[in-house]
Amino acid sequence: MKPSPPQFAITSAVVLSLACGVVTNSLPGGAARGAFSAQASSPVSVDLEWKPVSGATGYRIDVGFEGEDFFTVAEVAGDQTSYTDFVLPGVTDITYRLVAVTEGGESEVGTSAVTLPPLTPDPVTVTVVLFEPTVVPLPTYDPSNPMGSLPPGFDPEHPEDFDPSSLMQPVSAAEEIGPEGGRVSVTAPDQVTYTLDVPAGAVAQPIRFTLTPVASIDGLPLSGGLFGAVRVQPEGMSYDVPAILTIDRPSASTNASAPLTVGFAVSPFSREFYLHPLVSTSGTSSHEDGGGPLADVSPRPSAQASSTGMTLGGGGTYGTGAGSGADVQRQAQRVPTDSGEQVAQHDAQQQFARPEKQAASLNETGISILIDMANADTGIQVDRTASRLEQYAEDNGLEYNADLNARLLQSFASKIKALITRSKGDCVTRDDLVAANLAEKIAAAASDFWKRVAETYRSKFGVDGQALLDDLVKGKSACVITLDITSTIKLETTEGWALAEVHTAVPIRLRHDRLGAPTPTSYRLAGYGSVTYTRYEFKNKDCPITKVTQYPTVSIYTTGLFPEFDSTGHLADFRFEGWELGSNFTRSVGVTTSEDKKGCNRSANLLGGGDIWSGGFVLLHSPGGLRAWDFTSRSYPLVFAKKYANFSVVLPADAGTLTENATYTITIRRGPGG
Repeated sequence: MKPSPPQFAITSAVVLSLACGVVTNSLPGGAARGAFSAQASSPVSVDLEWKPVSGATGYRIDVGFEGEDFFTVAEVAGDQTSYTDFVLPGVTDITYRLVAVTEGGESEVGTSAVTLPPLTPDPVTVTVVLFEPTVVPLPTYDPSNPMGSLPPGFDPEHPEDFDPSSLMQPVSAAEEIGPEGGRVSVTAPDQVTYTLDVPAGAVAQPIRFTLTPVASIDGLPLSGGLFGAVRVQPEGMSYDVPAILTIDRPSASTNASAPLTVGFAVSPFSREFYLHPLVSTSGTSSHEDGGGPLADVSPRPSAQASSTGMTLGGGGTYGTGAGSGADVQRQAQRVPTDSGEQVAQHDAQQQFARPEKQAASLNETGISILIDMANADTGIQVDRTASRLEQYAEDNGLEYNADLNARLLQSFASKIKALITRSKGDCVTRDDLVAANLAEKIAAAASDFWKRVAETYRSKFGVDGQALLDDLVKGKSACVITLDITSTIKLETTEGWALAEVHTAVPIRLRHDRLGAPTPTSYRLAGYGSVTYTRYEFKNKDCPITKVTQYPTVSIYTTGLFPEFDSTGHLADFRFEGWELGSNFTRSVGVTTSEDKKGCNRSANLLGGGDIWSGGFVLLHSPGGLRAWDFTSRSYPLVFAKKYANFSVVLPADAGTLTENATYTITIRRGPGG
């Protein structure tokens, strides 16, 4: 089932409509032509002005891009003599045409060509403040019932089992969600509820999704303030099929000076704020081909709505706030760095218009991407257009303008084919990594968008094209990149020491991904896996070694593992400087120990916490990360290793010393299965 066309509300800031099926005639007698001009006011906006035409009851504004046919973007009232058009970032040359509408018909007033200045991103950056953990209220002391005054979970007969950390309740929720899909939901202290629906096929392996509500955002550029926002983790992780985030406030509200509900997102790591399209939460449907749930894409740009939603392509911070039309237009001028986020902001800004404007806006976006694609040759350039095209599809662009979309998909398939043909499958150049990533997405065809790309590619290039694809995905040119970790971290204090030894029981599979703007330094290898404790023990000063009998598993998501290339464009090194770690310890159960006759622990079952490896890893390697890897094998499999021998950090406030002995290994294999 396809989603219904968006129904947008009229705003005071942008009053537009679109006329269909009009016939152009000459102006009736007595109607005079007026001057018409277009002038770029920024890299993303053009101011149009004209002199009034006698007898005009309205005006139609058409746009043409670099030889493409004109199409209508706006229709304005007869007493209006100016209009500001917001264009997709990156567009350079535009021709506008003004048509006057009178009782007798229509006639062209004039055309005006404009070249926009070069685009220099000018993002708004914000600081996201999360809710702090809450403390479980303690019972009021009652002298007549002292046992009733004990903390929840405290057993006076076994005080050693009580875990004080159980009194701290984190303001977050987490669920492990696999390829079959699932849901995670959390309610913040301000009673705003956030629900993330992850569709089937969104992830290829079980992933721990975490929602953490946001208390405030410093620098939020919305005059009416924050309605609600949530951090979706793992941050920066891209989904194969978009997920749906629903934000439910306890009640509706009204703000006369900021009457709009404005959707936004904050980019992972760069913390750039940008507008994000909204979807209705009145109900969801499913793709007939099983491509995951679809939201009704009607936005809710009204501050009275208590429930809104967003379609998410990956982890990050998302929310809504109360804004004015002026807020929206000011933010539209502050262009984010990432090309996909540029498309999202442009499409979100266009939501504050009449329903007919959506088709015109997406037509403008699609043609801009088509022109951009024509000049895309390198892996970076093709990946940039892929990012824009995916966001265009996520904003429902493929539901309109069938002819344009066919051209977009045909052109994109041709660019992928050229890149795959040029790639030698050596796994050591940036083009190799981009080609392998795009080939895997076509082969998987997880989302409706990639299904269409795959169908177009196979229809256009047939058996020969499929053979190229198969070779890169599962043939002799396939690249398999993995990360292995073996690490021992020891914490030594004046009271004793604790030691944790971990390893990756299964190598973490790394795949090419793009983080932020497409530049030579923005490509990363992203992977999700875990390290398992193989040894965990501690020793108090006057006691023998205590062995821990419950080993935790620590999930690890590589959010910032960056390949670095030499002057010839070949892989030369790595920077591992971003990660998300999560332990499987539960903090609702205490520590169980066994003691000898001297009162020393012989063994411990740390159900209440104690994952010292994660904390030690972060303290040892933040903020510099793991750099300067040794290229230890230059024949396949290629091996890069980073070794630490007695690498130490002295902790502040006499908290002790951390020491690590470890080997981190990145292996690059070729051929079926690596």
